[in-house]
Amino acid sequence: MALQSARTLPGASAGVLVVPEMSGPIGVPDFLVMVGGERSLQRRMASGIRPILGELDCAVISSLYSARPRSPRAIAVSLGWAEEKVISRLQQLKRIGAVFETPSGMFLRHESLSSGGTLYAIEVKVRDWAQAIRQSRGYRTWANNYVVVLGPLGEQAKRAATAEVEADEAGLFIDGMWIRKPSRRRPEPLRSLMGFEHLVASLGGYQPSLATN
Repeated sequence: MALQSARTLPGASAGVLVVPEMSGPIGVPDFLVMVGGERSLQRRMASGIRPILGELDCAVISSLYSARPRSPRAIAVSLGWAEEKVISRLQQLKRIGAVFETPSGMFLRHESLSSGGTLYAIEVKVRDWAQAIRQSRGYRTWANNYVVVLGPLGEQAKRAATAEVEADEAGLFIDGMWIRKPSRRRPEPLRSLMGFEHLVASLGGYQPSLATN
């Protein structure tokens, strides 16, 4: 049922990538689905830059642009950090090719370091819809939204689950049928980048399944 829901997510005609049990920034969803974003992922994988999984490094990268350089001072002000801390992180990121320094001491991020596609975390349970929703709310801090996939439910449980998921504008798939498809939310740039980088990291160990092309 999880793959069935993945194949019919909003925008699935742009391509769907399914990764089972991916370790995310928060939690391990049963499946992580990327809708669209194939070119972004290919560009990121081809960059040769190791996955950037640390929150502080992702914060610095997400405050940079690929075409408009920023100074360490401007980055420090935007993050609320000491400038020395920002400079230290920038130098580490420069060594691995994640950022570039201009002759004037300004910085740019590598063009591949931006999140791509739409990420949906899918949590599968037979009946325990309340636990599935509790877990999934952690995933939506870094994914665009979540989908709970359940087996057959009684009418009272179905109504209760639907109300909770609707409040989150998330997705609910019960007994092989959509009750509600998820809306596309936008996590803050730092969290979105972290989710995408964890996806990149997960692809180093195995080939994901392609639900559709």
